[in-house]
Amino acid sequence: NIRSNILKAVLLPSLGKGPRHVLRSKERWKRFLLFKLRVNRFDKPFRGVVSYRKPLARWGITDFTRHYDNWRFPAEYARRFPGAYFDARTVTLVPSANWPMKRWPVSHWQEVIRLLPDCRFIILAGPADTFCETIREAAPGRVVNLAGQTSLLESCYLVKNSRLVISADTGFLHAADLFGTRAIALMGPTAFGFPTGEHVKVMETALPCRPCTKDGRG
Repeated sequence: NIRSNILKAVLLPSLGKGPRHVLRSKERWKRFLLFKLRVNRFDKPFRGVVSYRKPLARWGITDFTRHYDNWRFPAEYARRFPGAYFDARTVTLVPSANWPMKRWPVSHWQEVIRLLPDCRFIILAGPADTFCETIREAAPGRVVNLAGQTSLLESCYLVKNSRLVISADTGFLHAADLFGTRAIALMGPTAFGFPTGEHVKVMETALPCRPCTKDGRG
């Protein structure tokens, strides 16, 4: 796309002679067939992570079986988020997503909390996701709302150390996938971001329009 071409024009000359680079194809012809003619030539299910890894085969990189088990986070994270955050009854909720159509209704998240009275919950989201406070109100004594209070890397630390993550179709779902953290994926109308690991259970509904839009907007 235009953005990628601008980045190439700026970055590649500065990297010296003959930098090694590969590009991920967005397969625009398949997208045209799908969204204009409703003819699906993509893999079913379409796993976004696989499409990002595919260009690396040119360099002989094809083995992605290892999870990021040994990823090292800054030591202060353990002090900020002690072991009490991660007992066997703690569930991490990721209720947000870029586009509203990819978000599970707030009332559904509240119902999950009510249906699991023995569990504690952590909510991860961005500073603009003020609806997370409404979710917390389902059980204020058992829910910690960290929306807007953690950096991207701190949120990844929490995902990695969680016993279970319940997530919308968003980035932290794929972080759980990579870290080997057990997760439940709530796949909405786009059907383009399926996880890869067997430790992630996908929950979905066969909507007749699905994928209804290419990214969940509209």
